[in-house]
Amino acid sequence: MTEIEMFPLVKLWLENRGFKVYGEVRYRRHDIDVVGDKVGQQVCVELKQNFTKRLKQQLMICKRATAYVYSCTGSTPQKSNLEWCVQHGIGVIIIDKKLRVVLEPVSKKKRYTWINLKHCPQGNLGGAPCGKDKHPAKDVHTALLALIESNPSIDWNNAYNQIPNHYAHAKSMEMSMKRYCEFQYLPLLLIRGHGSRPSRKRRFKRLTR
Repeated sequence: MTEIEMFPLVKLWLENRGFKVYGEVRYRRHDIDVVGDKVGQQVCVELKQNFTKRLKQQLMICKRATAYVYSCTGSTPQKSNLEWCVQHGIGVIIIDKKLRVVLEPVSKKKRYTWINLKHCPQGNLGGAPCGKDKHPAKDVHTALLALIESNPSIDWNNAYNQIPNHYAHAKSMEMSMKRYCEFQYLPLLLIRGHGSRPSRKRRFKRLTR
């Protein structure tokens, strides 16, 4: 069973548990196959046909965001891989003809980051290959060109707010688009100004004598 074939089963499983489901979500320069989101909880699922070293790396990246991380494979992992999942508090899902949860995830620390889903579209297909003309950056680039054509004086902050995208803030989108254009040998986008990061509260150190 391919990753694309696994996605509808995982999506239905998460929706039955009250989650909104997103596919191919960008997080720390990595695309998470499936993210489920509801008030106070996020779940990450990485899809693979077999349990590989690459899957372990992806799962550990997801583990920075939330305690609820699952591996989802089309075959039963080896005993050593199951022991590795237990050690790191990672859940295990197996899909042969139907979805089976073999192991539930466990929290190993108290604090996690949070995946920003504000501009992430729900129509993405989890597990889809990110090849030519299928990468999320391509969609954002195409939308940007159309927006610039209709509004040549737009700046990065307004472009970020008007275009569905997977970036954390306008500055991140700006830098990614410039790298994408350079890599693809495309002209750099002529958008005024610079994208800004979200403001953070200042922290003051307590004065001690």
